[in-house]
Amino acid sequence: MKREDEDLNIGIAFGVFLGVPITLFMFYLGKENLDHIEWETLLVGTLATLGAAATVWMIRRQIAFEQKKHDEHGIAKRMVARAELNFALSELCEHAERSIGNVSQGKKVERFSGHAIEALKAMVEYGDQKIQFRISKLFQKLQVADSRASEPANNITDKATYSLNYMEVYCVASSLYGYARLEIDEIRPIETQELNFNPIFFNIKTVNLIDEINRQADAYRKRVITAFTFIDS
Repeated sequence: MKREDEDLNIGIAFGVFLGVPITLFMFYLGKENLDHIEWETLLVGTLATLGAAATVWMIRRQIAFEQKKHDEHGIAKRMVARAELNFALSELCEHAERSIGNVSQGKKVERFSGHAIEALKAMVEYGDQKIQFRISKLFQKLQVADSRASEPANNITDKATYSLNYMEVYCVASSLYGYARLEIDEIRPIETQELNFNPIFFNIKTVNLIDEINRQADAYRKRVITAFTFIDS
């Protein structure tokens, strides 16, 4: 039971045991003679007060019990979602790599789908604020990337931009591996060095595309850092 619930119960008990003698005393002061006190009325009133207090206590106890069950259920769901997160991130990174290859060759990209989507949604539902924020933003970036690349890029500038979109998805997803593998419990801010936008790493071999990605990369990296910065409210 939470501390505030215990404090409330103590307060109720204290109020009852303090209120009963005060009530008796007030009846005594209000009568010229103890013989005239309406003992039945007093007894009924006292029992009603005790019954009301007991009812409140039972209701509060039931609420606390249900809250505890809810919290435990949420923890269990979060652990299951976290266990599946590593698999989902692997699928997402593979999708990003394939998509970069397709974009660089002027091909359209199929949207990301499958069980991994559900695993990521579960983490958003049951995770803490920071993981919810990180994965929500990751979803948003993935949707933008898939939407843009649903039609083949027609020029080097677009190919570079679309490639960078998927590199961003890959790098941000990779930054969550430590959390997914239970190596860390806190979501760290994304560091600049984690955003590996090196075309060679993603097997891009076209020289003019490599040059265009490198030209856009610095400005793009700054936008990514800003977008994925969680601000506590």
